[in-house]
Amino acid sequence: MGPVPDPSFKNFPLCHFPLVWIAGKGINVPNRKLYLEELVNWPILTYARNTKPFIEISDCFSRLSTLPARFISSSSLAACYRLVMFNIGISALPKTMVQQGIDNDQVKQIEVTWSPSALNFTASYPISPYNLLLEDAAKLALQCASEYDDSDMNSMFRSLLRTLGQDHCCINLR
Repeated sequence: MGPVPDPSFKNFPLCHFPLVWIAGKGINVPNRKLYLEELVNWPILTYARNTKPFIEISDCFSRLSTLPARFISSSSLAACYRLVMFNIGISALPKTMVQQGIDNDQVKQIEVTWSPSALNFTASYPISPYNLLLEDAAKLALQCASEYDDSDMNSMFRSLLRTLGQDHCCINLR
């Protein structure tokens, strides 16, 4: 995610993923728009504690005068999604990631008066010392992101692999 909030880094915006609140089909959520205060009735499956999304979500809930929220943190969004499917709690996850589950009635989208900010991804690299490889990798990521099709979350990564002409790769822009 990004951008890197350091003036010695160059940040190229790549893509963003709006978040939606979801619950498992077995969780009895009222069929109306919910106030944030009402979400404390269920465990909130959320991002790892050292991430922007977790800080934003926990800060928002800490300002409420109701019962404290019960967070279950995970560094795996897929694990959060599976736990929602098993009715362990609710979560705010990328709509692109959960849309098929919503469409297939595996999970239900919850309308809430507040949602966390979208997940924003950047290609970021240090400006100094100059490194042509990092700059080219960031430009390549930008090109692949511009070809991204919102209906298929993995298309951007497949495009990157096709462009590189490899079956798999790992690019670390740090």
